[in-house]
Amino acid sequence: TLDASTRPTFFELVAAERLGASLRDALAYALGTLANAGAPALAHAALDRGDEVFAVLSLLAEAKAFASGDGGVAESVYGLQRVP
Repeated sequence: TLDASTRPTFFELVAAERLGASLRDALAYALGTLANAGAPALAHAALDRGDEVFAVLSLLAEAKAFASGDGGVAESVYGLQRVP
């Protein structure tokens, strides 16, 4: 059962829900910065396939999170627990 001390707040739930979009934006910004600064060929290729790059990185991160814990990346980051 969940009591008041272990129940996630509304803000934690919203932040966990928006984590994927925030990470996608962060990846796009990082690739754009690399394209302008150091590794333009690699970064431009990754930017052209941004959705695919993000999908592969998300898959790897979620697989690692599920293998090492009870939930996905968002649950790990915000300390949320799944209740049966």
